[in-house]
Amino acid sequence: MGASGWSYRVDYDSDVGAALGRLQRQVFTAGQYEQAWNQFGPEMRADMARDLAEMAEMMGEELDPESVVRLTETGEPATIDEALMWAADSGTHSILDIAYGVADRPDFGYVTALDAASYQRFFGTTQPTVEEVEAKLLEVDSFIEERWQGVYVVAYLDREPVQLFFVGVSGD
Repeated sequence: MGASGWSYRVDYDSDVGAALGRLQRQVFTAGQYEQAWNQFGPEMRADMARDLAEMAEMMGEELDPESVVRLTETGEPATIDEALMWAADSGTHSILDIAYGVADRPDFGYVTALDAASYQRFFGTTQPTVEEVEAKLLEVDSFIEERWQGVYVVAYLDREPVQLFFVGVSGD
């Protein structure tokens, strides 16, 4: 399938991690992410569940029996972590793949702040408006060098932060 670029925007919160968590819960609840396991019928999902259970056992863990039932019978994960486990290496092609939160530097499963030099390069200012950020999202997306990570951009109105944009690339 290949990786997917994605972007989201939420009202500004100085606690970027909290904003990210709220956004992820919203995306999960709305089912707005790739659910590759639902391309298959119950028998194939049962095979997937067996494979996941074997992998968990090899890692010295145990797969929750309820998770096996959900995957096999309904294909509806109960939690974001369960959706990520079911997606495995395919990912969800969404903000859910940013499983570890906010970091100071780019890393797998994290978002980082767009640095000041990049604000200048993309927007010509360190305080771009919502419209300026929207107009440059594809350029910001192309700035991300590795899959399974992203950046966040703060947008301003009258020099006050008003929106957070999350931009990233994930999935396989």
